[in-house]
Amino acid sequence: MSPAQRIDPSLAKRLYAHSQAARWDLSIDQLCETLEAGVSHAFAGRSPGPNDVDRHLESLHIADLALATACAAGHEAAWDHFMREYRPALYRAADAIDPTSGARDLADTLYADLFGLKERDGDRQSLFRYFHGRSSLATWLRAVLSQRHIDRLRADRRLDPL
Repeated sequence: MSPAQRIDPSLAKRLYAHSQAARWDLSIDQLCETLEAGVSHAFAGRSPGPNDVDRHLESLHIADLALATACAAGHEAAWDHFMREYRPALYRAADAIDPTSGARDLADTLYADLFGLKERDGDRQSLFRYFHGRSSLATWLRAVLSQRHIDRLRADRRLDPL
């Protein structure tokens, strides 16, 4: 991360407090690491101005980002909260996409990818690492679910005879 992309410590403290990350046992360093990854992604290939990074960080859905970061890190309280709060909404979205329950199966498999059942070099590979907080977590989850449904339809059509 370039010096122009560094997170101001006072802004980091303010974002940490606003995110309520402490309730997930998420440290400020863990949240800052996620924020820095998001800034690198948002400003890839270009140099932000002096206030661009701060403005970007202040525009994030920081509470959702803290929850996703805690879930990706395997914090049980965060995962329990996520399942309680987001599972019904994801199932409703799945039912809207495909009332025959095909998308609901996708929603269930999405949880495994979000949790990070796959490992690489001893690290869980949680799908949450792709969430950068630019939209709400609910919106991002619906988009991921929709894309997976489309991918499944495309894969099934490849098997249809011409």
